[in-house]
Amino acid sequence: MNKVTYTLLQITFLSLSSLISFGQSVQSNFTTNDTLGCIPLTTIFNNNSSGATSYLWTFGNGNTSTLQSPVNTYSNPGSYTVELIAYGNDGSSDTTTFFNHITVIDTPNISFSFINDTVCPEVDTVAFINNTSLANSYLWDFGDGNVSNAQNPYHTYNQPGTNHVTLIAYNSLGCSSNKTHPMPIEIHSKPNGLISSDLLLVCDTNSSVTFNANSVSSVNTVWDFGDGITSSGLIASHTYSSEGVYAVSATLTDDNNCQNTINQFDNIVVNQSLTPVITYSDTIGCSPLSITLNNVTANTQ
Repeated sequence: MNKVTYTLLQITFLSLSSLISFGQSVQSNFTTNDTLGCIPLTTIFNNNSSGATSYLWTFGNGNTSTLQSPVNTYSNPGSYTVELIAYGNDGSSDTTTFFNHITVIDTPNISFSFINDTVCPEVDTVAFINNTSLANSYLWDFGDGNVSNAQNPYHTYNQPGTNHVTLIAYNSLGCSSNKTHPMPIEIHSKPNGLISSDLLLVCDTNSSVTFNANSVSSVNTVWDFGDGITSSGLIASHTYSSEGVYAVSATLTDDNNCQNTINQFDNIVVNQSLTPVITYSDTIGCSPLSITLNNVTANTQ
């Protein structure tokens, strides 16, 4: 009788031990805050394991950790397999492996150049050549307050000065890189001058007008006298062959080959030369003789 009782108690004890052991079995599991991003990608690993008292993480990039919920940074592009081994007090363990769980892509590799690093304002266009890789959108800052989203833009500078060009490139995830070109773009000043003339009103088509560009920066000056005739030189003289109102301009070119066209503020007015015509009332008479003279010259008052 005692033997039977002992056997039953032993069976009951073994059954309870099995149930207790089963209830405390280790199960490993985890989630990740970020599985896709650009370098450097820092992600948090959330440990959802049960029945475990210690852990061993392998992040796929050579780093490991024994923390419960660690943080890991990926500094190189690639796909990484993450493994978590959870250990129980009794030496049992459970492993969870997520293959290619983390994907890290590189940021854009910026490279660009431009044609013409010294230009004249308003007329010269600078062409930008974009050799950037790993990007699908761009933002150019030309240094003068103007921007562009074109891949290979063109730009004309309107003001003299020194401009540093910056390119920001974005990839499909919105990650960006930026680079400022080490060589600035120099924009020259336009040659300056002020047109003057010795006459504004010409009453004889045989009279000449002398013009002065008054410029110290022009190495070549081309005049347009407004009647289809041109001339060169800082100082030029011109005779108008017919009456009219003429707008005069001078195109100045400096030693940088930059040009500036200056218009004279006042037009040149040329009137027709006059031949006096006078009539008189009498041609013969006794003294004292009174004669009335009449001016009948055309275009006079």
